[in-house]
Formats: sequence, structure tokens, C-alpha cells
Amino acid sequence: TPVEKGTLKGHSAAVNSVAFSPDGNYVASGSGSRFKSDNSVRIWEVATGKELCSLKGHSNWVTSVA
Repeated sequence: TPVEKGTLKGHSAAVNSVAFSPDGNYVASGSGSRFKSDNSVRIWEVATGKELCSLKGHSNWVTSVA
């Protein structure tokens, strides 16, 4: 049974996609919607939940990260 270990807080719109790094230490999340213009990618450290960086400036929703 999956167990929630934490919540990554930072996006102001829906998260459309997430991807883990091959070693499982980092996760990328992509956000945006027609109602809120977050349109960003954020990189997180899995162990701490800390946001390492935010990539902003996308002209539309971020629908996929890899």
C-alpha cells in the first residue's frame, strides 16, 4: 500500500506532469492551466521536499516533464 511521505508545495496551478531522476533523488514537476498562469517547471529534492529551482517563462501550460 502506498504511503504519502510529504507534499511538495510551490505551484499555484495544477501539476500536469512529474518525473523522477534515474537515481530517485530528485523530481521535476510541470504546471499550468487556463485558469492560473503558473506555467513553470520546478525541481525538488525528494529526501527533504525542498524546491531547488523554478524554471519560469513558459508561454503556455507545461504538460510534460521527463
